Amino acid sequence: MGRDQAAITDLVDTVLGGLEASRGGPARFLETLFAYFESGCLSTVTARRLGVSVRTVTYRLTRIRQLTGHDPADPDQRYVLQTATLGARLLNWPPRPLQPAD
Repeated sequence: MGRDQAAITDLVDTVLGGLEASRGGPARFLETLFAYFESGCLSTVTARRLGVSVRTVTYRLTRIRQLTGHDPADPDQRYVLQTATLGARLLNWPPRPLQPAD
């Protein structure tokens, strides 16, 4: 995945770009996705890792679904979200803006 930066950039932009429309930007949603995937997709463990309530985690996951069109609870859509989330980490997005392919 790390060898084709244009493909990764496109995936991150296409799948996670909708998070930029959220108030406060995409960072807290990406943090939630990282923790959610690392916890085995368990909201209670995610909440504990983030130091927030389970209600906050479920709210964020719902907003992620609304903003991206991908549901973290659906296995097929989860794969796309997790791959894009890993790509965002590789690209250091959102602190570093996505560079369009030439």
